[in-house]
Amino acid sequence: MKLQIETWVLDKGYSTNIRKLFSESVICYRNGAYRASLIFSYIGFLTIIKETIVKAHIPPSFTEPEWKSLIAKIQNDDLWEKEVYESLIRVSKPIFTLNEDLKLQLRYWKDRRNDCAHFKHNEIENQHTESFWSFIKSNIPKMTVEGGMETLLNKFDEHFDDTKTPPDADFTYLVKEISNSVLTHELIDFFKKLKTRLDGRRFWYPDSDALKTYCKILDVADPIIQETLINYLKLENRDLAFLNVYPEKILQLNFSSTELRAMWKSRIYNKSLNINPFNIFSGLLRQNLIPKNEIDEANKEIFNRFHQVDYRNLPESKDFETLKANGFFEAIYNIAIEEKDLTDFMWVNGKCDLIISFIENQPVSLKTVKCIFEMADRSNPSQWLIKALNITFSNIPDLKVQFHKLATLNNIKIPYDFK
Repeated sequence: MKLQIETWVLDKGYSTNIRKLFSESVICYRNGAYRASLIFSYIGFLTIIKETIVKAHIPPSFTEPEWKSLIAKIQNDDLWEKEVYESLIRVSKPIFTLNEDLKLQLRYWKDRRNDCAHFKHNEIENQHTESFWSFIKSNIPKMTVEGGMETLLNKFDEHFDDTKTPPDADFTYLVKEISNSVLTHELIDFFKKLKTRLDGRRFWYPDSDALKTYCKILDVADPIIQETLINYLKLENRDLAFLNVYPEKILQLNFSSTELRAMWKSRIYNKSLNINPFNIFSGLLRQNLIPKNEIDEANKEIFNRFHQVDYRNLPESKDFETLKANGFFEAIYNIAIEEKDLTDFMWVNGKCDLIISFIENQPVSLKTVKCIFEMADRSNPSQWLIKALNITFSNIPDLKVQFHKLATLNNIKIPYDFK
């Protein structure tokens, strides 16, 4: 069974050298060689910092020659450990923005490292190694090179530039770099800048690169980053734009029952968001996030809110079975046929496409046939519905046969438009 530190190192995607150092540390730990275990972990920790510095852009406080000189020392086998440690705690020309408490902890662990290396009288037990692992996991995210966020934003920018990177290239490694490049208190600012960088010349739409990145963050990033992203999406009213494309992520956004009701009752119909309400509505139904005793109310709400002008907001093919299984088309029947009787042609025009969807997805009933044929014979029929239904009859000839058969058996006049 893997220890938590092993899983953590693997999940972070660190280099082979780092993985080997922590692997050696775990082997020593399992065999009671706690001094050796702590030394390997300490060297592994400093190697993480070393690689962070080497990969970073020049911090604002450094000139290019100064930075190159530092990198040369860090890559020198005889100097690197001292130089990396000094880089963490230095005051003049700082590389990392660490508070005094964290610097005190670094000094403490350096002393414990020396206890191990020089076999001093202080005892080193298993709890020392375990505490150091906890220290690493808690504090590595805080150890970012000044300008680290901008460096990472540049990497995202380059990745999503299809003149430099193939469109299908995996960017998981970039998401995993967030914890090493962005301080916790900078995350909201990072998400805002990321949106501007990736989609600055665009509006929210299905292939938005920012949305892809948010989805990946919810899949692989550290919990604190995921939680901050969720708060950002909600506070900035971007959660629905995200769910419009990734409705399967609804559960991960941790909505309360009150928030979920507000979502299907009103929020998804905000036209300024440029979303399709059916995408999110169907996602809510699939994940059983609308209470069973409220589903009929929800079906009526979305049908009543629908208008033909918003033609792009029809259910997608992948959602029809979900809607059918949850009584959506029965709700259309109850409102359009039983209650409205298709008498108001303007109202019918506004619901035309959904009424056609109901006809195509529900068994043909006598009441439906009678209602539609009588509507077509009125002085002010819905010409939109007549035209749309004739197209459906051409595409599904059996449906026309069923309509005519029921009309003939029940002495219902077949209008000229449907002969």
